[in-house]
Amino acid sequence: MEPTVESIIPPNVITLKHYRESKDFKDRAAFRRFDMKNSQMCKSNSEIAAVTKSQTFPEPMCMNEAPWSTDLKIFKFVGNHPNRTMDVYCFAKPVACFLDFQGDKEIAGTVKTTLTKKKGSSKSSTIKVEATASAGASIMGCEAKLSVTSGYSYTSSQMEETTETWEETLTPGSYYQYQNIMLYAFIFNDETDDFKDLDASWQLSSCTGVKVYYGKGTQRYFFFPVYRDDCFTKLYKEDFYSTVSFDEVSNYLTTDGVNRWYSDVKFPW
Repeated sequence: MEPTVESIIPPNVITLKHYRESKDFKDRAAFRRFDMKNSQMCKSNSEIAAVTKSQTFPEPMCMNEAPWSTDLKIFKFVGNHPNRTMDVYCFAKPVACFLDFQGDKEIAGTVKTTLTKKKGSSKSSTIKVEATASAGASIMGCEAKLSVTSGYSYTSSQMEETTETWEETLTPGSYYQYQNIMLYAFIFNDETDDFKDLDASWQLSSCTGVKVYYGKGTQRYFFFPVYRDDCFTKLYKEDFYSTVSFDEVSNYLTTDGVNRWYSDVKFPW
């Protein structure tokens, strides 16, 4: 006999569709807008938790304070020469975290609930294997010695986005589920100035969809997001902040917020 919805979903867990048919659930777009200029600077994992999962109203974005660490080899497309490539060596560091909305659930009774969380990078589908491996190797180097980490044991071959499950005992109420995304910045030196006459949207040949920005002098940089292992639930409240997107955070970090993370790098070559 084919399983029914009722046989799959525990009786004390109400589906979101059922809940919204019986009660008004405020649209997340109508939540309070968060001004990223007021985002806090976090130097450790405990400080990230303090402004997100430990808050009644989790702040949707925080800055990370960390030094540039390690180097990375990644292939790039050079100017207007599609058949020419070169190796680019980068420094990397985590510069910000922002909350990703993972879903909502209404719980009718105290119950151990199975929830999902993500691992890897949301950009992995647009980045070739060799570039993803390079990013993973660089992130591994950072996490081995920094106080701000993802909480996952990332490797150079495990950066694709995957979904895992976890359990939490929830009491009756309406819940929102969040997970932090950590944003890494990669910076490199374009000594040849191949992109002097181009705009800031040139592409790395192995990273379709990765936007590269101009830094100081011949320095260029781009961002790479990875999920943190810090999924959490919060009882629904009408005064929650709206979450911010990867594009919104990137825009802030390259305009009003650039001086909060960008520091000149002395390349050894």
